Amino acid sequence: MDQDEINPPSIYEVASEAFSTVTRIMEKGSDKSSFGEWFFKDSRRYNADRAISHICQAMMQIDGNRKDPDTNGETPVDHLERALVRAAFLLFKSKRGKIT
Repeated sequence: MDQDEINPPSIYEVASEAFSTVTRIMEKGSDKSSFGEWFFKDSRRYNADRAISHICQAMMQIDGNRKDPDTNGETPVDHLERALVRAAFLLFKSKRGKIT
């Protein structure tokens, strides 16, 4: 039996994966929006809708109901990473009182 089958990842491993993913995606930037647009322009609703959309796209690809990779070359992991970033945006705006 493999060690990964016996022991779940540590809290640190999960948090580290999330941190490195958010950092990498934000440092890369987006072809669709400018830096900081998520904070100044995008509403909390928009960030939530984008997170949900990315999760749904990933699951449809995983289930075989959508092309993998999709027409933009994105895989389920790509979509899950973007969902995580959008969720982080939503949390940050909600906690910092940026209610729009």
